[in-house]
Amino acid sequence: MKLIPNCPGVETTGTERRVFSLLRNVDWGGVTGFALHSLNLAEHEYQRWGEIDFLVVGTKGLIAIEVKGGSLSCSNGQWCYEDRMGRVVRRSKSPVVQAKDAFFSLDKKYLGPALGRNFALNSTAGFCVILAGMARKDIDHIIGGPELPAALIGTREDVVNPASLQKFLIRVAMYWSAKNRSKGSIQADDVKRILQLLRPEFERVRSLALTREQLGIEIKALTSEQYSIIDLWEGAKRILCSSAAGCGKTLLAVEMVRRLRASGEKVTFAVGSNSLADALRTSLDLDGVVLGLDDLDALSLKVEEKASTLIIDEGQQLLTRRQLDILDSTLEGGLASGRWVWFGDQSYQSSLPEVEARECFEALTRMASVAPRLTRNCRNTPEIISSVELASGVPLGHARVRGRGLHPRFVEADSLVQAASIASNQVHQWSAEEIPIANMALLTDSVDSGRLAALVASQGKLSVEKWRRASASSHALNHSCIDDFRGLEAGFLIMWIGDDDLDDESLGRALYLGMTRANFSLLVIATPKNRARIKGYMADNALRPKEMASVNY
Repeated sequence: MKLIPNCPGVETTGTERRVFSLLRNVDWGGVTGFALHSLNLAEHEYQRWGEIDFLVVGTKGLIAIEVKGGSLSCSNGQWCYEDRMGRVVRRSKSPVVQAKDAFFSLDKKYLGPALGRNFALNSTAGFCVILAGMARKDIDHIIGGPELPAALIGTREDVVNPASLQKFLIRVAMYWSAKNRSKGSIQADDVKRILQLLRPEFERVRSLALTREQLGIEIKALTSEQYSIIDLWEGAKRILCSSAAGCGKTLLAVEMVRRLRASGEKVTFAVGSNSLADALRTSLDLDGVVLGLDDLDALSLKVEEKASTLIIDEGQQLLTRRQLDILDSTLEGGLASGRWVWFGDQSYQSSLPEVEARECFEALTRMASVAPRLTRNCRNTPEIISSVELASGVPLGHARVRGRGLHPRFVEADSLVQAASIASNQVHQWSAEEIPIANMALLTDSVDSGRLAALVASQGKLSVEKWRRASASSHALNHSCIDDFRGLEAGFLIMWIGDDDLDDESLGRALYLGMTRANFSLLVIATPKNRARIKGYMADNALRPKEMASVNY
C-alpha cells in the first residue's frame, strides 16, 4: 500500500510510526490502494480544525483510523488516555466518537460534494480505533458496549505484524459493508478520484524521484528488530548492539535520544564521528546533546553534570581506554552501573589499534545487560546490498526494503580528469531526473578529494563544497573523504577509488565504508588497476559462504 506522505513527521508518535510501517505491507486492493497519514480537515463538523490519523482507501473500502497509544480508562464519563510522554489526557468523547466525528466530517464536507451525497453510505466506508497500547484481555470487559463496538476496536494483538493489521481492517470493512448494506467495493476510478481530491499534488513527481521517495519511508521507519531493542529498555540498563552497516543503528540511536529528551531526561549522545555529530546538530537541533570525537577529546575526566542515560553511535571509533574513561565520567553510575546503549559495527569499521579496541569491546560486553543484533538492512536497496557484499566480502543482513533500486555501476577512469568528467555527467543526469543536488554526495578514498571536487566543479559548472564546511548545503554537491562520512548517507552517491597502492584489506575497507553510505543509487569510479581488483573480489566472494567472509575482532 502506498503511504502518503512517504515519511512520518518528527511530531509523529511512536505508536503512529508503528502503524505507518505496518500499513506499507497491507494489501488494500493492489497497486491502487493507499493510506493518507495525518489528514487535516479544514472543514470539520464539530471543531474548527480536525484530523484523521490514517485514512485507508482502496477497492476493499475506505476506513478512517484513530490511533491511541498508552493506557486507556473511563471514569464518571471522562475518558483518560496516556500519551507517549506519560501525560494523562482527558476527553469527554470516547475514541470511537472521535473517529466517528472525523469520518462524518470527511464525508459531509468532502466526499459527498465530490462523489455524491450517498457515496459513503452506499460503499464499504467507515471508521475504527486502534488501541495499540492495550492488550485485548485488559479491555475485554468493556468491548462490545454501545461506545466500543467489538468489531471496530483494534488492540495490541492487531498491530503485531502486517498480517494481523490487515485481518483487523478486513473485519472493520465487513462490519461497515453489512451496516451500510453497500452494493460492493469501491471502484478503482473512485479510489483515484479520492486521492486527487484529498492529496492532489502527490502524482506530480518524475519517475526516478518518485521511486526514491517510495523507498524513503521504508528506510526511515523503524523495523520490528529496532522496536524490540527499544522494548529491552524496560528490563535492561545496558545494551550493546554490534551490527553491520545499513541496519539502522543511527536511526535507532536518534529515536532513543528523541524519546529521552521528550520525557525530560538528561541524555548525552556520544558519536564516534565528527561529521555525523555535525549533521545531527544541524538537522535535528541536538546542539549541546551530541558529542563528537573532538568534543570527547576536549573533556576532562571530571564532568560535573552527568547524564542519566548515555547513547553511543559509531561506537567502534570510541574503543580506546581513554575514550571509555571519558564516557564513564559523563554518566551517572559510570559504564559499570549506569544506563547506556552502545551501537557500533565491527566489520572493517574501526581504524583504532586492534588489540586495544578488542579489549575495550570485551570490557563493554562484560558490563552489558544484553547484546542484541540487528540483521535487517533498512538503508540500502537489495541491489546495493548485493554489490557491497560481493565487493567487500562482508554480509550486510537481509534487505528490509521491498522496492527495487538502481543497480550500482562500476566504471574505469584513467585519470582524475576523466573521473571528474564521469562524475559531473552523472550529477547532471540525476538532476535531469529532478533529484535535488542535496541528495547527492561525492566520496573519495584518498587525498584526491579536494582536487577531484575542483575538477567536477569546473567541468560540470557545478557548485561543489566540502561536506563539513557546507553543512549539507542544499545548493551544492557535497564532497568528503570516505572516513569522514561515517554514519552519514546519501540517496545518490559517487565514489572515486583512485589510490592504486591500497593493500587488499584497505581497499576492502574503503569499499565497505563508502558503498554502504548509498541508499538508492551508486556509481563507483576506479582506476583500471582497482577496477580489475574489485572485479576479482566480486568473483571470489560470489563463491564464498557469507558467514565466512565477515571481518570481526
